[in-house]
Amino acid sequence: MEKNLSLNYLFNKHVNNFFNKGLKMSNRNNNQQRSKNPLAILQNAQGSIILLRLKDGTEYKGLLKEIDAYMNLILENCTELMEGTPVAKYNEIFIRGNNLLFIKPDASQIS
Repeated sequence: MEKNLSLNYLFNKHVNNFFNKGLKMSNRNNNQQRSKNPLAILQNAQGSIILLRLKDGTEYKGLLKEIDAYMNLILENCTELMEGTPVAKYNEIFIRGNNLLFIKPDASQIS
Protein backbone atom coordinates (compact mmCIF):
# COMPACT_ATOMS: atom_id res chain seq x y z
CA MET A 1 0.00 0.00 0.00
CA GLU A 2 2.82 2.41 0.89
CA LYS A 3 4.52 1.58 -2.40
CA ASN A 4 1.38 2.53 -4.37
CA LEU A 5 1.09 5.85 -2.51
CA SER A 6 4.70 6.76 -3.15
CA LEU A 7 4.40 5.74 -6.81
CA ASN A 8 1.26 7.86 -7.17
CA TYR A 9 3.00 10.75 -5.44
CA LEU A 10 6.03 10.49 -7.74
CA PHE A 11 3.83 10.13 -10.81
CA ASN A 12 1.74 13.18 -9.92
CA LYS A 13 4.84 15.19 -9.12
CA HIS A 14 6.40 14.23 -12.47
CA VAL A 15 3.21 15.06 -14.39
CA ASN A 16 2.86 18.44 -12.65
CA ASN A 17 6.49 19.31 -13.38
CA PHE A 18 6.04 18.32 -17.00
CA PHE A 19 2.97 20.51 -17.48
CA ASN A 20 4.45 23.45 -15.59
CA LYS A 21 7.58 23.36 -17.75
CA GLY A 22 5.41 23.09 -20.85
CA LEU A 23 3.43 26.17 -19.84
CA LYS A 24 6.59 28.14 -19.15
CA MET A 25 8.03 27.14 -22.52
CA SER A 26 4.85 28.04 -24.40
CA ASN A 27 4.71 31.45 -22.67
CA ARG A 28 8.34 32.08 -23.57
CA ASN A 29 7.72 31.06 -27.19
CA ASN A 30 4.67 33.35 -27.40
CA ASN A 31 6.70 36.29 -26.09
CA GLN A 32 9.48 35.59 -28.58
CA GLN A 33 7.00 35.30 -31.45
CA ARG A 34 5.33 38.58 -30.53
CA SER A 35 8.63 40.43 -30.55
CA LYS A 36 9.60 38.91 -33.91
CA ASN A 37 6.29 39.69 -35.64
CA PRO A 38 7.19 42.40 -38.18
CA LEU A 39 3.67 43.75 -38.48
CA ALA A 40 3.33 44.17 -34.71
CA ILE A 41 6.71 45.92 -34.55
CA LEU A 42 5.62 48.34 -37.29
CA GLN A 43 2.23 48.95 -35.66
CA ASN A 44 4.09 49.87 -32.47
CA ALA A 45 6.29 52.21 -34.54
CA GLN A 46 3.31 54.33 -35.65
CA GLY A 47 3.99 57.93 -34.75
CA SER A 48 7.78 57.55 -35.01
CA ILE A 49 10.32 58.25 -37.74
CA ILE A 50 11.09 55.31 -40.04
CA LEU A 51 13.42 54.73 -42.95
CA LEU A 52 12.39 52.49 -45.83
CA ARG A 53 13.84 51.39 -49.13
CA LEU A 54 11.85 50.38 -52.18
CA LYS A 55 12.84 47.63 -54.59
CA ASP A 56 14.06 50.26 -57.07
CA GLY A 57 16.55 51.62 -54.51
CA THR A 58 14.65 54.80 -53.59
CA GLU A 59 14.60 55.54 -49.86
CA TYR A 60 12.08 57.48 -47.82
CA LYS A 61 12.40 58.81 -44.30
CA GLY A 62 9.35 60.13 -42.51
CA LEU A 63 6.77 59.83 -39.78
CA LEU A 64 4.80 56.58 -39.97
CA LYS A 65 1.16 57.63 -39.82
CA GLU A 66 -0.60 54.36 -40.70
CA ILE A 67 0.10 50.77 -41.73
CA ASP A 68 -2.20 47.92 -42.71
CA ALA A 69 -1.97 44.11 -42.91
CA TYR A 70 -0.42 44.32 -46.41
CA MET A 71 2.29 46.69 -45.10
CA ASN A 72 0.87 49.56 -47.12
CA LEU A 73 2.17 52.71 -45.45
CA ILE A 74 1.25 56.35 -45.09
CA LEU A 75 4.19 58.60 -44.23
CA GLU A 76 3.99 62.26 -43.21
CA ASN A 77 6.70 64.93 -43.53
CA CYS A 78 8.64 62.56 -45.72
CA THR A 79 11.97 63.05 -47.46
CA GLU A 80 12.87 61.09 -50.59
CA LEU A 81 16.52 60.02 -50.65
CA MET A 82 18.66 58.83 -53.53
CA GLU A 83 21.99 57.35 -52.42
CA GLY A 84 21.60 59.15 -49.09
CA THR A 85 21.00 62.61 -50.58
CA PRO A 86 17.63 64.37 -50.15
CA VAL A 87 15.85 64.71 -53.49
CA ALA A 88 12.32 65.80 -52.60
CA LYS A 89 10.02 66.48 -49.64
CA TYR A 90 6.38 65.43 -49.34
CA ASN A 91 3.69 66.33 -46.82
CA GLU A 92 2.10 62.88 -47.10
CA ILE A 93 2.74 59.82 -49.27
CA PHE A 94 1.25 56.37 -49.68
CA ILE A 95 3.54 53.41 -50.36
CA ARG A 96 2.27 49.99 -51.40
CA GLY A 97 3.66 47.16 -49.32
CA ASN A 98 4.60 45.02 -52.33
CA ASN A 99 7.20 47.64 -53.35
CA LEU A 100 9.09 47.52 -50.04
CA LEU A 101 12.57 46.08 -49.76
CA PHE A 102 13.10 46.91 -46.08
CA ILE A 103 11.83 49.14 -43.28
CA LYS A 104 13.88 50.43 -40.37
CA PRO A 105 11.71 51.49 -37.42
CA ASP A 106 12.96 54.24 -35.12
CA ALA A 107 15.17 55.91 -37.69
CA SER A 108 15.27 59.21 -35.79
CA GLN A 109 19.01 58.74 -35.10
CA ILE A 110 19.79 58.40 -38.83
CA SER A 111 20.67 61.72 -40.43
